[in-house]
Amino acid sequence: MPRIRYHKGYTNIVKIHNNLIEAHYKFSREQQVILLQVAKTLQEQDIFDNNEHVTVNYQADELLQRLKISDRRTLRGVVKSLQCCLMSYKNLDEHWEEDINIFIRGRYHAGGDVEIEIHKNMLQFFKHLTERYTELNLKEAVHLKSQYAIRLYEWARKLQNIGVTKDTKSWKQEQILTIEEFQKQMGSSYKTWQDLERKVIKPAMDELKDNSFIFIDYEPIKGYKKGQTRGKPGVIEIKLKVNRVGHYQPSLI
Repeated sequence: MPRIRYHKGYTNIVKIHNNLIEAHYKFSREQQVILLQVAKTLQEQDIFDNNEHVTVNYQADELLQRLKISDRRTLRGVVKSLQCCLMSYKNLDEHWEEDINIFIRGRYHAGGDVEIEIHKNMLQFFKHLTERYTELNLKEAVHLKSQYAIRLYEWARKLQNIGVTKDTKSWKQEQILTIEEFQKQMGSSYKTWQDLERKVIKPAMDELKDNSFIFIDYEPIKGYKKGQTRGKPGVIEIKLKVNRVGHYQPSLI
């Protein structure tokens, strides 16, 4: 089984396949950051596509810094929680859906090392990406304090990258999702639009405004739910809109 050790000194840019951004999962903020960090580590190293799970090794202090958490006890709890990270994603070309336990194993050594074993089927989302991928900046992502903000950040970067050319001076990208689909991708399950807007959308957008170079807005779209013919229409879809002036260049450190 391949083993990879994290090394400092690389940029913060990580590439993620859009299928992963569009997948359904409900992770904590720390679990999401670990997933992005593992993806970055895998991209920094040469690994063989030998159809095996891959183990990534980190020093605990370095992982604490990367996750922006304060103590090893908290880190131990995060590592322990990784085996609960179930993801569902769809292959729209081949018309099938798959469920994956992303992390096979997390091992916390008393001496301070952490081993994270990732499912072999996850490598397709991180390695050899030539199309339908999005560049994320880990420096921006780790400063976000909620899982919803990170998920919305990924979506905004995905929309921002669509159709961008070298000569583009300004653009506006939009995408409409049903409320049901939006909640599956955010990892939320609120029953009313008011709760979803108040507890997920507005706080996440405020975080992006304060901690990233993302300019994102939304528009609720009202209509009748399936089977409804009378009464007051409710919010059934959300339009995500990303605005940006100038060509997008991910910042490096």
